[in-house]
Amino acid sequence: MSVSTYTTKKGDVLDYICLKHYGNSASSTVRKVIEFNYWLREYGPVFPPGVEIKLPDIPQTEDDESVSLW
Repeated sequence: MSVSTYTTKKGDVLDYICLKHYGNSASSTVRKVIEFNYWLREYGPVFPPGVEIKLPDIPQTEDDESVSLW
């Protein structure tokens, strides 16, 4: 399994990090990243700068597609 590392900047949120890295911010993708980095829960929704997040390879499924309302 290939893993990338992302170091947060002030104001980063996991949904946006997933969108930039995986191309989607589906709840299943975010959930898998949280499961892989279980300790992220202690930070809350907005990360301080300098938090290292491991981003594993996550195969995209049809259910993971982001939906746009516009």
